[in-house]
Amino acid sequence: MLCTELTIAVLLSLWLGSMNTIRSNPLISTTVSETTPLIGERVVLTVEVSCLSGAKVEWPNMKECFGSYEVLYKDVSTTSLNEGLEKQRLEVTLTNFTPGTHTIHALPVKVSTPNSLFVLHSEQITIQYSLPTVDLTLPFKDIHPSIGIEYSHAELLPYKIGSGLTITIIIILLLLLFTRHSSPHWIIFPHRAPQYYRRAVKSLAELEKSDDIHNQLSVVLRTYIQERFTISIKSATTQEVISQLKVLNIEDDNLRNIACVLEETDGERFASIKNKTVDTNLLLKTSKAFVLGTNPIK
Repeated sequence: MLCTELTIAVLLSLWLGSMNTIRSNPLISTTVSETTPLIGERVVLTVEVSCLSGAKVEWPNMKECFGSYEVLYKDVSTTSLNEGLEKQRLEVTLTNFTPGTHTIHALPVKVSTPNSLFVLHSEQITIQYSLPTVDLTLPFKDIHPSIGIEYSHAELLPYKIGSGLTITIIIILLLLLFTRHSSPHWIIFPHRAPQYYRRAVKSLAELEKSDDIHNQLSVVLRTYIQERFTISIKSATTQEVISQLKVLNIEDDNLRNIACVLEETDGERFASIKNKTVDTNLLLKTSKAFVLGTNPIK
């Protein structure tokens, strides 16, 4: 019984002594959750300061203290103790993705009381990060070798037909596209060319294969002139047509060309006068030059 009372008295004396020590000087302690983690694993560093209630504790800047570590989370809390004391705690969650030895240097912590200023330092801690180990002698789970799949002709037939139809449709569309936009080799349609100009170009191209160039050429040229220059020449003579064209300031070369062609084609068409010495290909070439020279869009 005497020994028990003596033990209690000693413990009480030590506790009171520690309380008196905290009242005079704050205490700091440092712990870490793991010292040999794998890279990428989280480590929790805990720093506790026991001091008088109401003391101001200033924790250091996290970025300046942890160097190669990545700070994931920080938490500061306060727990009240007996006898006017309290414990302030800093918990920092860290990680590192570089294998090797990394040091958490001592953290400077300032504790201010109404009468004193203390600068405490946490314990320096070394952590060894390592790579995860893999036993290559063990078979990998859920990884199976590739298996070749063979299809019968009947199974592949729909895909072959579909591919053939697709290629055929693409070829047809390309042919239609190029055929639609193809033009005579001697001229390229200008952007937004009027319909009458396109018709004249197309008609002259078709006359290259005609046996009756004289009669048809007169109609094509008179239609083009009437629509191009907005003049009425349906029943006009060749000279009347030329006279009206002279007023429109057409270039002399173009005017001479069309005059020669109209005199030849109108003579055969209206007066049945056919000049066998005139080359029809030359008439057609001269007509093309006139249409090209009076292009409405330069």
